Amino acid sequence: MIVYSCIYIMLLLAVFLQYFNKKELAFLCFYLGVFSAIFINAFRDMIGGFDIYVYAQVFEHSDYDGNIFKWEWGFYHFSRLIHFFNGNRYFYFAVLATIFMLSFLRIAQKQDRRFNYYLIFFLIFCKLYFYTFVYLRQNLAMILIWFGFIYYLDSQKIKGRGLSLLSVLFHNSGIISFLM
Repeated sequence: MIVYSCIYIMLLLAVFLQYFNKKELAFLCFYLGVFSAIFINAFRDMIGGFDIYVYAQVFEHSDYDGNIFKWEWGFYHFSRLIHFFNGNRYFYFAVLATIFMLSFLRIAQKQDRRFNYYLIFFLIFCKLYFYTFVYLRQNLAMILIWFGFIYYLDSQKIKGRGLSLLSVLFHNSGIISFLM
């Protein structure tokens, strides 16, 4: 837990440094925190609970048939695609952590209308990182939904609906956003 607290502090420090016009130092703290989070989550084993073992076992066994993710076959095929390049669980977690962090960063930057995107990223990070990337399917679905909302609000309704529909293939909870 100390490691996570240090990453939180590093990201919060970036927010305060940006506020006090120390942009270079804020940039350094921010990206050091992001890359630390990716590294920690890529090379962990049991941080986050038993679900990590389940995801790792399912990923590493190339002969599974997808019945584990009966309804969420988008996640199954996404995992198979990553497995095609490398079947190592640590590579899998590194790819997912990178996708999560870069998506959170992009979402924060897109929402930067009046606020510092470091602050928005920090708030997103606090809410989602708290789960230590255990909820892989849910986070991927939520990222798709969030980008879908951004497109929808920018009058690109077909792209927004398409991403909401795609999110259902990663986690069933995505149906709620599609119905909205």
